[in-house]
Amino acid sequence: SGKTTLAEMLVSQIENAHWIHPDGLWSNTPTMATEAILAQATELAVRQHSGSLCIVDCQIRPSLLPTMFDQLGVRHWTHVLLTCPRSVREGRLLQRDSGAYDFATIDNWASILLGESRRRGDLVLDTSIEST
Repeated sequence: SGKTTLAEMLVSQIENAHWIHPDGLWSNTPTMATEAILAQATELAVRQHSGSLCIVDCQIRPSLLPTMFDQLGVRHWTHVLLTCPRSVREGRLLQRDSGAYDFATIDNWASILLGESRRRGDLVLDTSIEST
């Protein structure tokens, strides 16, 4: 199971938990890898679900999070990177639709996020492992 399955499971099992997945939330949704999407999703979490556990689903460099969350007034947060091997990621993306994917760019971005997460000491979960 991937990040969608994991987020849905957490929301179903944790009282007052909310999953904010920006894809399609706004008519002009910026790409998942921009600071703007994190700002929009976090503002939504703070405005609508303040005091709750919110899972904000973005693909942002972890090194940007402390400053961004501080500016948005978020005081308690944890970054968890959900990852999987390239073969699993490609299989999942291709199952969703027949869209054209630039797997080299996707792999490069996944490497950047993984490297930054490990350097920061963030929790990294491999979603290709069934027990996840």
